[in-house]
Amino acid sequence: MKKILLVLLVLLPIITFGQKTFQFAEKDGQKLFLDVYKAEKTDEKKPLLIYVFGGGFIMGERNDTAFLPFIKKFNSHGFNVVCIDYRLGLKNAGEPGALNFKPLIKAIDMAVEDLLSATDFLLKNSASTGVNASNTVLIGFPRRTYGQDRFLGRVPRSPLTGPTLRALSSSDRGHGCLPSIPRASGGG
Repeated sequence: MKKILLVLLVLLPIITFGQKTFQFAEKDGQKLFLDVYKAEKTDEKKPLLIYVFGGGFIMGERNDTAFLPFIKKFNSHGFNVVCIDYRLGLKNAGEPGALNFKPLIKAIDMAVEDLLSATDFLLKNSASTGVNASNTVLIGFPRRTYGQDRFLGRVPRSPLTGPTLRALSSSDRGHGCLPSIPRASGGG
């Protein structure tokens, strides 16, 4: 009985958020998934938020329960949130450095490719996912990750990404589109 109760306590936050999981791609033998967290009352004027987890392209998971308070906060303000997988290009690549930057560039390119695949999936499958990806904002923590500047320069202008795909870091608050969320202690 205690085991069942423990499992329910672990799963309850996910169940109450109405989270749905979809496979959006398979690359290099790895299945890539995204989780859709729908707000109870969605404001169609607000963009869809795509959350890209941090971890230096070495670690991290889209379904880390540490993200749930942020997702809940965004949902309570009428935002739908999608958390995506991406390939961790530096996981077994060794330490990048001034003379060994090619693995980092490759890892960033892989993550961008996966993000664009997820966005394309969302645009093509709005009926089954229940979210409108035509106005999308990227969010992620911590701010100013390895690839943020490179990513912003690498996103091609196309009907897929167009001017509605924007990137925000955790410091981009107070502009009327993101709720203020207290920073977790420990840097970032």
